[in-house]
Amino acid sequence: MQRRVRKASSETDLNVVRELLIEYLLLPDAWAPRDRRPQQLKDLPASMRREVQELPGTALLAESAPTDAAGIVFLSPFVNPDHAVASNPASNKGRCEMKRLYVRPEARGNGLGRELAEAAIAAARSGGQRAILLDALPTRVHAIRLYESLGFRPVRPFRRYPIDMIFMSMEL
Repeated sequence: MQRRVRKASSETDLNVVRELLIEYLLLPDAWAPRDRRPQQLKDLPASMRREVQELPGTALLAESAPTDAAGIVFLSPFVNPDHAVASNPASNKGRCEMKRLYVRPEARGNGLGRELAEAAIAAARSGGQRAILLDALPTRVHAIRLYESLGFRPVRPFRRYPIDMIFMSMEL
């Protein structure tokens, strides 16, 4: 099986990325602490519907065949509007955030998540970033182990959420 990870650039690519992002946002574990679980895009909070439309950064798309989208990850500049959490807003320069790493269930278990994460790290390095931050739900144990194996380490929270999250960073 031929696989590749590449920057999503065409309108067709971005539509596929949106489809994968919706799958990610509708995952059951993201909604466990809440009263209701959305079943489709229209059920998501407005901020998440906007994220699907605008996309949260540069999208990297993993394909397991030329027309078989298997996963995504986003890389975006680190912006933290919550200065009470961020230790020094000026130190945000040169930092980016890896977001929404997702591999479709049928493509899991063969290293594609690692390939996506490594591609995001390489893109951050080539873009002159000095650190990557990320957050993850504590229930995503496999993802957290992957991040640790890549060199990410726990850090103090850099954003406030209504649920518990794990915060990590990696110097580049």
